[in-house]
Amino acid sequence: MLLEYNKTFEENVMELLASIPSVHTTPFLNEPKKQCKKDAYYHLYVWQIHEKIVGLIGIEVHAYTFIVRHMVVHPSFRNEGIGHAMVAEVQRMQEPRAMTSSEETKQFLTKCWGNLFN
Repeated sequence: MLLEYNKTFEENVMELLASIPSVHTTPFLNEPKKQCKKDAYYHLYVWQIHEKIVGLIGIEVHAYTFIVRHMVVHPSFRNEGIGHAMVAEVQRMQEPRAMTSSEETKQFLTKCWGNLFN
């Protein structure tokens, strides 16, 4: 289930990020949180399964588009479709805006879009 990020999720999100060696937790989480505070167009969401935070996605919303800026899934839950489910849910929530990627999310979103058309 996709939920909008709030302060009560912070500890669980930090645990999620700590489980991913390639992510330096403080900048990864602080950057989106700073964006959320100063920019009403930035939204951060968590994916929760049975009270456990297993995914995180951050988007920047514009008039006709939105950009997927940040995205991560807990290693133990990868290859289960959670990333695709987060993208699909954000896309549904942002209709009729067109989704675009950032450099950080381009590879994964290209894979998602490819699966839609294959």
